[in-house]
Amino acid sequence: MMSVKYTKQVLIISIICLMTCAVCPTTANAHSPGSVTLDYNIDTKVLSVTISHSVSNAAKHYVDKIKFSLNGELIKTFEYTSQPDNSTFTYQYSIEAKEGDTLEVKAECNYFGSRTAKLIVHKGSTGASQ
Repeated sequence: MMSVKYTKQVLIISIICLMTCAVCPTTANAHSPGSVTLDYNIDTKVLSVTISHSVSNAAKHYVDKIKFSLNGELIKTFEYTSQPDNSTFTYQYSIEAKEGDTLEVKAECNYFGSRTAKLIVHKGSTGASQ
């Protein structure tokens, strides 16, 4: 037979676990961006960043930071308070890069996770995803 003391301990631990799950439900639906695709136009110096991040409410669950590195050095960070679409969207940025440079973009979810893409700049149309 189980003792009353043991039964109370199990009950208390169960209640604590349930309360923890009730207080932190948002992390269960949080996820990193599905993909990040880069396209750099060397003539116009414009980097297009297409992000796939499917959410039910883009005002609450969104990509909140986009970080840019050039040849391994962080050069810019943009912060957002929502994303423009519930699934896939593109931002364009003026970035100075020359042929042979490596551009790296990290897209971060406001709840959990991130996705990074790298691109080596070449003449003509370029693209990379990860």
